[in-house]
Amino acid sequence: MTASGRKAVAGALANGSWTRFDLAEQLVLSEELREILTADRTFATNWDRLTDARKRQYLQQIYDAKKELTRRARIDQIRKAIQDSFGLPTAFSDQ
Repeated sequence: MTASGRKAVAGALANGSWTRFDLAEQLVLSEELREILTADRTFATNWDRLTDARKRQYLQQIYDAKKELTRRARIDQIRKAIQDSFGLPTAFSDQ
């Protein structure tokens, strides 16, 4: 590895970006997501149907948020996206 590469790795280790998505890679649910999945069985069922790769993608979006409010907003967006792909479109959900 070149000196600039070692410097980049050292910087990433120092600022935490090197391990930023470790929890997502291990499929560890955030506290907020766990609460919502417990409260919404339909969402939980649909979450379970996702591939691990898709779960990691969504978890990265959640873990990338610094504030709880932002994490919850992202979870709401994810829930809607999953509902649209597995269930009836939102526009028809109450018919």
